[in-house]
Amino acid sequence: MFVFLAYGGWSDAATLSAEMRDPQRGMTRALVAGMALVTALYLVANWAYVRGLGLAGVAASRAPASDLVLIAFGPAGQAAIVAVVAVTAITSMNAILIAGARTTYAAARDTGRLGALGEWHVARGTPARALVALSAVTLVLVALGTWTRSGFSTMVDFLSPVYWFFLTLSGAAVIVLRRRFPEAPRPFRVPLYPWLPLAFIATSAYMAYASVAFVHVGTIAGVAVLAAGLALLAVLERRRSRGR
Repeated sequence: MFVFLAYGGWSDAATLSAEMRDPQRGMTRALVAGMALVTALYLVANWAYVRGLGLAGVAASRAPASDLVLIAFGPAGQAAIVAVVAVTAITSMNAILIAGARTTYAAARDTGRLGALGEWHVARGTPARALVALSAVTLVLVALGTWTRSGFSTMVDFLSPVYWFFLTLSGAAVIVLRRRFPEAPRPFRVPLYPWLPLAFIATSAYMAYASVAFVHVGTIAGVAVLAAGLALLAVLERRRSRGR
């Protein structure tokens, strides 16, 4: 579950497609090059872990990168790799905020039920209010991880089932939107349609099931947040209908 989640950012570039100068070629390059680079780095890193620590050492280590660099370069190298991990985490958070805020903005704009979250700051060229809202939720999740003393594991437990569930819905949306709006412009068309989306849906659905089986109790928290969001949307929709 942790390994697959490490690849979770591959689709975030798609949320920026509306802001790309060349959506068709630019999106293809971003997705293919990004996945190829991440895969290569992941394989190289794991090869280094196995060569330096051995299979038993990797299995027993809680921080393979730190342990490997400690063996190779001593305490100074270990401090350096910790700094690299910290910087990487910060850049990842930055990327997720950029992509996630645009998803929130698009949902608010399209549904018309989330008020100011659907506003675009023209001068800055960003969904400013959605960024603030997402940052607030992020801080709450960080506090949750700190409170449970499990940190990252708690956040993975909370996120994984919901993440794979929404990826399953995203794959299904490709087929549904093709049928509902066949004439809509599509700068990027899915190759091997519909077999590739169907394979993606099946894989994501299995990962959602595996996440629930792996997480157990943490699933309740994720489902509770989803239920609260649906209830909020229902209330907002009712208020908007009455306002008419």
